[in-house]
Amino acid sequence: MEQILQAPKTVLMVRPGAFYPNPDTQACNGFQSHALSIDHHAALLQSAQAEFDNVVALLLEVGVDVKVFQDDTRLDQPDAIFPNNWLSTHGSGASVIYPMFSPARRTEKTAYPKIEAQLSSIFKMSQLIDLSRYEQENRFLEGTGVLCIDHINHLAYVGLSNRADVELIQEACHLLSLTPVIFNTESELKQPVYHTNVILSVGTDFALLSADMISDEKERAHVIQTLESSGKEVIELKEGQINAFAGNAIELTGTKGRYLAMSQRGRNCLTEEQRIAIEKYATLLSVDLTTVELSGGSMRCMIAGIHWPKKV
Repeated sequence: MEQILQAPKTVLMVRPGAFYPNPDTQACNGFQSHALSIDHHAALLQSAQAEFDNVVALLLEVGVDVKVFQDDTRLDQPDAIFPNNWLSTHGSGASVIYPMFSPARRTEKTAYPKIEAQLSSIFKMSQLIDLSRYEQENRFLEGTGVLCIDHINHLAYVGLSNRADVELIQEACHLLSLTPVIFNTESELKQPVYHTNVILSVGTDFALLSADMISDEKERAHVIQTLESSGKEVIELKEGQINAFAGNAIELTGTKGRYLAMSQRGRNCLTEEQRIAIEKYATLLSVDLTTVELSGGSMRCMIAGIHWPKKV
């Protein structure tokens, strides 16, 4: 049986054909910049594409296998650069397609048949679970944006928000044989954090967590206890570091071990003590993502880990 990896060796990334802060999500994504006029969109796209290309080049340099797909430029998809919100893959061979809050994001899922066709010769894909029907009920669950999955211990850490419906959390976790760890969050703006992966990154042997942003004391203690009892060292981040996207990071496997990829801004705000703690387990990789972060997401959001088993 193929070893279950928390830090994937292969990732999927979507090179954007459009890019700008999505007006649909302005009110509930406290990390997003204000919508910019259409006059700025061409320049934003060019800059976001350059940052995207730099991420791909860096990952390839350290031996991460990157599968790049081009966004359909005929569609106006401002957040196509963030595929982890609509697609997740699993060691069982399952693929899950998720219900998206923003109507502008729902067409991103039309890319799945192309992705499947190009990768099915390499990976075993045994099941497609499509939860898109819940969009008609205004119920949403935005992939590994909200589900921070510990693939080894079969856990899913989920902060509740308008992008993470509690009944859909339970349904998805049942279908994927995951135990949910559900909690409430609150930012300094007194609103739920829109995606869990902004405040939590689960690695193989460690986790980055802004515990102070888990609003209930008992839930906070339960999350920390669950992480620690599953073998993780919890490295705590402050809310100011979360605002710089230090928590929106992903552990990956390259040719010389594990790496933690995050934006340069996120890395710059880490303390020396935090960097030393991280680098006991993974080498830090960083790229400037100043433009990408205008949309309220960062490195983790750009990367969909491929956990399907490989064909022999």
